[in-house]
Amino acid sequence: MVTSGKVKWLLIILHIFIFPGISSAQQTQISGQVIDRYLESMPGVSIINQNTKASAKTDKHGRYLIKATANDLLIFNSPGLSIEKRFVQNNKEPINVILINRSYNACGFKIHLSSEKEKSQVEKYYQQLQNEAYQKAKWN
Repeated sequence: MVTSGKVKWLLIILHIFIFPGISSAQQTQISGQVIDRYLESMPGVSIINQNTKASAKTDKHGRYLIKATANDLLIFNSPGLSIEKRFVQNNKEPINVILINRSYNACGFKIHLSSEKEKSQVEKYYQQLQNEAYQKAKWN
């Protein structure tokens, strides 16, 4: 006779050994490209998945592949430039990033991001770079 205790143990065993991937999120390769403020490829940029600690570096064309799932946080870092953070929205869209030094303006003068106006200007400049990158098909 099968008791509810035996059924419970059977379900636990099935879940552990037969269906281990069903309840976990699907991890896939996330791709993208990293460019600089001149819209040039950036080789050697470090990318770290903060959730899983997986890491990657961009190749000579600024392209990368890293394992991640939806909602993982990717951190892009290159010495001398600001760190960029991006959440993985889905596993199909590439994550393209422009690394700039956000503490300097477009003319190379040091700025102090103390006011909302200065922060807004830097964000506007970043958006302009992104638009230009898409228009010039720098990300492919």
